[in-house]
Amino acid sequence: ASTELKVEVVEISNGNKKSDRQWLLKTTRDGIRVDAALTTLMVFRDVRGGPPEPDDLTAQVTVTPVTPGVQELFLALPKKGRKDVRAYLFEVFLDGEPPATGSALAAANHAGGDDDNDDD
Repeated sequence: ASTELKVEVVEISNGNKKSDRQWLLKTTRDGIRVDAALTTLMVFRDVRGGPPEPDDLTAQVTVTPVTPGVQELFLALPKKGRKDVRAYLFEVFLDGEPPATGSALAAANHAGGDDDNDDD
């Protein structure tokens, strides 16, 4: 078995506040869906005059299994700096023989372009 996991992530609309983010995360190993554990959810924010700044928000994520190999992830972004988020990094781990890891990078979706003026 491979030691690499294929990770696919898609942001879905949750109908809640603009500060909430929700994704479906699909993990496969050798083409078969597997239940891997989310180990990291990192956001990258724009920093004026510098490289993007990482912020680990793993502890703030709610993970709900949907089907084997598919999980729903929910994150309530802190108000401070959320308009500056440009990307999300998802990392997963599968304990098995052999252990396997994988990651996916997703662009931040600022639908409607009005996050900059959000007061909630």
